[in-house]
Amino acid sequence: MEAFKKQATRLREQVAKQQQVIPTSLLSTVSFFFFFLLIIRNFCFLFIYFVWQAVLKHLGHLSNEGIIVDEAELQCYRHLQNLYNSTRTAKV
Repeated sequence: MEAFKKQATRLREQVAKQQQVIPTSLLSTVSFFFFFLLIIRNFCFLFIYFVWQAVLKHLGHLSNEGIIVDEAELQCYRHLQNLYNSTRTAKV
């Protein structure tokens, strides 16, 4: 019985040594490193976002100008809309 108690005590001591807390300085260094990586990632996402916006604006997909529609195109659109509406009402 005494041998079991000694062995249990020895095992408890070994486990306690293995589960020692990470030194605070190392923990703060690791957390600072991950925080730094998070900041770099966010800046990369922002950079990519702004570059993408600039590319789209350059290609004309994002413009501050209003859409310019000439009168002939507007009349054609209205005519097609009237035709569509008349065929829809004729089917009903």
